[in-house]
Amino acid sequence: MGRYDFQPGVPLGQLVGQANLLLTCKACVWRGTYDLRKVIAQLLARDVNGPLIGICAAAAHVRIPCPRCGKWTWETRPDYINTIPPGIPERKKPAAP
Repeated sequence: MGRYDFQPGVPLGQLVGQANLLLTCKACVWRGTYDLRKVIAQLLARDVNGPLIGICAAAAHVRIPCPRCGKWTWETRPDYINTIPPGIPERKKPAAP
């Protein structure tokens, strides 16, 4: 591994309103989606600067084990499935032949 292998990702504060937090257990692939506003509020309540934490680095701040397997091997990523970032037009269905 190189010296700069870990990338913290985009700060949580920049993703608010555009994505949610996808929490994945690397051991059993359990997944959960969380509202970024609530995640940032919980981090701020613990005196952690939530808006500046990178989306990938947020995994280090998870304080619960996996509900399925009980391990602590978390990975965090943005979840754009339920949100469409501003400026991206909605896709139109193709015309019928």
